[in-house]
Amino acid sequence: MDSTPGSKIDLYARAAATLYGIISFDNFFKILDVYYGEGTLSRERIMCYFWASDNDDPIYYIQDELIVHASIFPYEIASTLSDIQHSKFAPTSRCYRILPQKEFLMYADPFFYEDTCGTRQMEEYLTDNLGISQDDAEEIIAEMVFICRSGVSPTLIQDALVRRGLPYGRECYLDLITIACEMEPEIRRWEGFGYTGNEVG
Repeated sequence: MDSTPGSKIDLYARAAATLYGIISFDNFFKILDVYYGEGTLSRERIMCYFWASDNDDPIYYIQDELIVHASIFPYEIASTLSDIQHSKFAPTSRCYRILPQKEFLMYADPFFYEDTCGTRQMEEYLTDNLGISQDDAEEIIAEMVFICRSGVSPTLIQDALVRRGLPYGRECYLDLITIACEMEPEIRRWEGFGYTGNEVG
C-alpha cells in the first residue's frame, strides 16, 4: 500500500463509502488494520493524505474526520448518522461488517452488486418479461440496489424505468416492488453497518 498510497487509499475510501454510507476515520483505520495488521499503516500519513489531497472523487468526500458517500449532502450528515445509529436494521453490536479484503474492494466500484437470488430474479424479470437488454438490466439493478442500500424509499424504483422510457405500468410497478422486497434482505445496507438484513436477522 505504501508504494502508491494515494490511489490505494482512494480505493479503500470509495469501498467504505459505498458499503457504509458514512464512516469515521477511526473505524476506517480499524478496517485497514484487519487487512494489513495493526500498526502496519501510518494513520498520520493517511490522515495527511485526506486533508492535503484535492479530492475530486465522485464517490466520497471528507468532512470532519468522516468519509461520506457523495449522495449525502453535508447538511444531511448528522441526521443520516443518527438514522444509521438508531435503525432497526443495525446489528446490536453497532460494529461494521468487515468483509474479506477482495470482496470489500469490489465495492470501490459504485455499480457493483452481489450476485444473489433476488438480483437474479430481478434480472430475469427485466430481461425476460420486459424485454430489456442485459446491459440495461444490470444498470437498472445497480440503481435499485443502491436505493435499497442507502435506505431511500423503494417507491423510487419505478424511476429507474421511467427515466429510461422503458415499459412501465401499475402491474409492472407491483412486480418490481415485490421482487425488490425479495432482493432487499440480501443487500448490504448503510443502516445495517454493511450487514445484510439476513445476516442481522
